[in-house]
Amino acid sequence: MDLRFHTKAIIYNQEWKILVQQRSDTWKWDLPWWRTEIPERIEDAIVREIKEETWIEYIENLEVIHLESDFSVEKDQYFVLVIFKWKTENLESNISHEHQDYAWVTKDELFKIWMSDYLQEALSKVVNLF
Repeated sequence: MDLRFHTKAIIYNQEWKILVQQRSDTWKWDLPWWRTEIPERIEDAIVREIKEETWIEYIENLEVIHLESDFSVEKDQYFVLVIFKWKTENLESNISHEHQDYAWVTKDELFKIWMSDYLQEALSKVVNLF
């Protein structure tokens, strides 16, 4: 059995807009994320990934707002999703080679952009928690 930890971060600014990034491989919009490799701590993985994907350096006070898990019989894979929230004062972001673009969107706009069904479902459970 394969065990996967995925971490995502809802990064929002003073205007309550959320940072999304357009992936280069699928062209879908996504939150900054990383698949955590054991024995890496989940908190360390998301901080590292935020720095790598956004070039935002000052990161503290991350708060876990959602945790869910599932088991895929077909893939023999146990999947754990952890979503953090974090407020930034930085309105600029850079994009890594994994992304085409980035944008700051409102909560309403978040559900109108093209993203995976799984992410939309998870976000619908947590977007009102901040």
